[in-house]
Amino acid sequence: MRTIPRNATRQIAKIKAEFTDCRKRSLDNDFTSTPADASAAWAALAAYPSARLTEWRDHYRIRVHSNLWYELYRPGTRPEGLATANRYPALRSRLKL
Repeated sequence: MRTIPRNATRQIAKIKAEFTDCRKRSLDNDFTSTPADASAAWAALAAYPSARLTEWRDHYRIRVHSNLWYELYRPGTRPEGLATANRYPALRSRLKL
């Protein structure tokens, strides 16, 4: 994981153009991944000074705060069919699938 600085404008412009598939996770929907508009994620990054853009293995994440973040993927590369329990094994005992 690597944080992208806000003043890296060329790199951010490249990420905006390439990573257009967006998913939102928030406390409002029990952190279930829901489709979102990528422009909402970029607007949140601009609106909240504490928001961070981080690079993960295959995607980027805009973390607005601990209860709201956006995951940005290249079109067609987002992992499909992963339940929360499969992505986070520690939660298996708490979830009823």
